[in-house]
Formats: sequence, structure tokens, C-alpha cells
Amino acid sequence: MSAGGMRLAAATALLWLGLALLVAADAPTWLSASPELVGRHVYDLAVSPSNGRHVLAAGELGIYRTLDGGATWSEFNQGIAPAHRPILRLTQHATAPWTVYAASDDALYRWREGEAAWQNITSHLPSSGSRICGLTAAPSDQGRLYAVLEGLDHWLLVSYDWGAAWIQRAGNLGEAGWKLPSAQPMGNSIVVAAHDPELLMHAQSPATPQILLSADAGIEWASHSLPSGGVFALDMAHATAPWPAYAGTSGAGVYARASAADPWLAASTNLPGNGADDVVRDVAVHPASPEHVLVGVDGHGVYRSVDGGGWWEAYGQGLPEDESLRVYALRWGAGGGSLLWAATSDGVWHVTGSALYLPALWRQPAP
Repeated sequence: MSAGGMRLAAATALLWLGLALLVAADAPTWLSASPELVGRHVYDLAVSPSNGRHVLAAGELGIYRTLDGGATWSEFNQGIAPAHRPILRLTQHATAPWTVYAASDDALYRWREGEAAWQNITSHLPSSGSRICGLTAAPSDQGRLYAVLEGLDHWLLVSYDWGAAWIQRAGNLGEAGWKLPSAQPMGNSIVVAAHDPELLMHAQSPATPQILLSADAGIEWASHSLPSGGVFALDMAHATAPWPAYAGTSGAGVYARASAADPWLAASTNLPGNGADDVVRDVAVHPASPEHVLVGVDGHGVYRSVDGGGWWEAYGQGLPEDESLRVYALRWGAGGGSLLWAATSDGVWHVTGSALYLPALWRQPAP
């Protein structure tokens, strides 16, 4: 090799080393945020819309709360009986006052910030005692709540008054032969568009590659099937439109839908095994950037895409390297707290590193 070639090779090596060091220095670090919940399944999280250091965690021991960004946690099961019953789902509105709904498989509770205890509102449901399969609150509409109950397969329930009264809606579900019950334990299988409380997406189950869409609060539905993979989780853009939207599947990675006129397309390049055989248990779209998406992959931790699912990279370091690890929920923080919270099969974790993780600078282009 000529002297010029050697200098070029050395410069290139130094450049790659510098980039690698930059990436390593910038890589976010996951920290266990709940010593009280280590080794416990935490299924969902709710983060205050006005203070990202105020977080509720729901799991096999009921509900825990932190008011200091995860430094300390305390049980918050007042009003829930029995006190340590598993809570599978939390959902909330996006604006203050912070109002959170909590669901076990057969009970529904509501809490507003400042109150000392949860209020049991199960008896307000049309069919008390049925298993709750899906629950979501409209981000932009305080008081609007959607629920799905097993035993009412062709019904969506909607409340406009914080769960005090419910309206049953069937629309064309029965005549089309579609059913609504979702995954168990409950996940993000039913979502409401942030800008439009009438627009819903619902994933039938982790065994069925079918997503139902309603633009009128559940009166009429249309079916949009994925080529493969049952659907575990859904999320949509949060700004002025619901697109793009993303679906996490059981054994087929991630699918993305660019607009209402486009089909669902596979978007799993560089996920472990390109998504084959792994469960994508949650999907979280960044509130301000619909192309910035995070997913939880069973046994592999958290992956991120900054181009709408065109390419994925492992996000952060420090999560347990355990094939049994489940990431049940990913939640973005709000002012002053961690960038990101994760509910896992090993308690609560959070990220305190940079939001501008840099591997994209030197990754190989997608094939």
C-alpha cells in the first residue's frame, strides 16, 4: 500500500473510532427505577401530563407511585380491594387535571390527582362482572373513555363523563362477524387519535392479524388485515393527524401504515430476525415526531426507528440481557423527568441519556 493509502486508511480508522466513541458516549442508559418492584411484572405506566417525575406503575402487586422521578416508590392501592390485586391497564387523558383509569380483568377504577384513593366505578359498566379486555381514554377529550368487555363481543362501550355512564355501540360489528376482545393481559390494543376523539383503532387479538378502524366513535367499523402476525399493540401519530400508524405483532415484527389510503406494510428491517418469531409487545410514537418510534421486543429489549420503521436499532444499554424479559409498555415523560419509562417483567426502568442517540450516523443503508 502506498504512503498516501496508508494515511487514508489510518484517517478512516480514526474517524470510525471517533464515531464509535461518540455513539458510546451518547447512548442512553436504562436504570432500574423501582427497587420495590425488581423481579415483578409491571404491566403499564401513567405519567403526569404536567410533571414527568410523577408516575403510576400498575402490575402484579397493584399500583405503586413515585413523585420524585423514580427515586422512591410507595404503594398506592387505597380504594382497590384486595389491595394487591393485579392491575393490567392504566390509561389517561393528555391534559390536566391528571385523571387516570385502572383496570383489572374484572374491575375498573378512577383517580384524579389530589384525591387520596381510587374510586371503584365497575358497577357503572353495563355488564358488571364481565372481563375487561380493552380500555383507553381519549387524549384530547377529558372524560371520554372507551372499553371492551368479554361477553359483549360485538359491542364497544363509550363514556363521556369519566366512566359514570356508558353507551353501548355495535354498529356493523355483528353483521360483519367481527369481535372486539383483545389480548390478555390488556395491552395497547385499542387507541384513540390524539387530535380526534372519534377516531379509533382496535386490534382484535395477538392471534388475529386484523385491525378494525372507526371514524365515528365506534358506530361503524372497517377491517384492515395485516399479511401476517397477530396484533399485540397499536399507536398513532400524536400531532395533527393519525398517520403514520404502527402495529406490533406476534412473530411478524412491526407494520406501518403511512396514510388512510395506504395498506399496512412490513417495517422490521434490522429488528432481531427481521421480526420473525418475536413478540413486539408495545409501540410508542414520539409525541412530537411521528417518524420516531420505539418498540419493546420480547427477549431483546427496546428498539428505535427515526424514519418511520425503515430501519431499527437497539435503544440504550443496561436492560437485563434475559430472553425472558418482557417490555409491556413504553411511556414518554413530560417536562423535568426521564425521557422514557418502561414497564417490564423486571419492574420499572427509565432512560436518562440523550434523546439524539447516534448509531444512525454510521449504520449500513437498508437493503
